[in-house]
Amino acid sequence: MCERWNLLFPSRKVIEKLRLVIALLLLSICSQGQSIKQQKYEFANGKWFDGQKFVSRKFYTVSGRLTARKPRRVDKTFDLAGKFIVPPFAEAHNHNLESEDELQEQINKYLTDGVFYVKLLSSIKKRIAPLMANYNHPLGLDVSLTYAPITGSGGHPITIRKSFLERGFIGDLFKTLDDLKSHVFLRSIPKKFLLKSGIPYCHSSLILSR
Repeated sequence: MCERWNLLFPSRKVIEKLRLVIALLLLSICSQGQSIKQQKYEFANGKWFDGQKFVSRKFYTVSGRLTARKPRRVDKTFDLAGKFIVPPFAEAHNHNLESEDELQEQINKYLTDGVFYVKLLSSIKKRIAPLMANYNHPLGLDVSLTYAPITGSGGHPITIRKSFLERGFIGDLFKTLDDLKSHVFLRSIPKKFLLKSGIPYCHSSLILSR
């Protein structure tokens, strides 16, 4: 009975030992992560894009950052075997990351193709907010947003959103046309005027955040 009691209610000395063990484990984990970050790598035999052309040169990573300055110590060298290296690509206009449907597949496709940055235009905040935990972390996709667009009467995206509302596609987000209009800045701007003024008749031209 006493042994069971001691197991259920350990003494202060046992608790202190447990705390020490846990602290040492945490310190070990942190130091391992830090040592990996502090390792210095060399990337040799690559052709790097300098903004105009590809140049054969070496680059290095120091403290997780890319640099052309060679460090005093190199822990490992990667042979790029003459491959062409470009900065990550960015997509400036899309709407394909605002749903849970095949979301991870979409993210993986971007990263596989070298697209690390995506701009989502005319996003619906209450739909995208629960998904933001999937973006903007060091090993993932960086996503920036614009919300309420300026749209002309009969323009885009208000017309297509009205069609979605009438067909019941966005009933979980907007119940009435007034709810839908609260998402956009709707102005009666004739299409003819927009075309003459040179302003593209599209929601990507004039964007405000709401």
